[in-house]
Amino acid sequence: MCFQAYYRNLSGFYTSDFPDEPPYYFDFVADSRDTSTHPLKGTKVKILEYKEEVEIVFQSTNLLNASDEHSMYIHGHKFYVLGEGYGNFSSATDPETYNLVDPPYLRTASPPVKG
Repeated sequence: MCFQAYYRNLSGFYTSDFPDEPPYYFDFVADSRDTSTHPLKGTKVKILEYKEEVEIVFQSTNLLNASDEHSMYIHGHKFYVLGEGYGNFSSATDPETYNLVDPPYLRTASPPVKG
């Protein structure tokens, strides 16, 4: 329905204020957390230019003390998985370990638990 809302200029389906960064940072993989930390619910969209390249970091969290990995995917798209690891993502150091030579091209990625 969101695609139809966009092309028919219907309101009330999504907002265009998708954040470039998390609204707040905390230890996403900690075994315990501040109980006042709650994810925000919403349907938000980031409008991209045709053929624009985007880097998306899927951070597996421990918000529900989950012990299983959860697959991530973008409907109708495949993407290159440049890296994976454990702990909180660091935009300062983790890109240095990206596989830019022969990254797998996948429909689904499964970030490891606490990864």
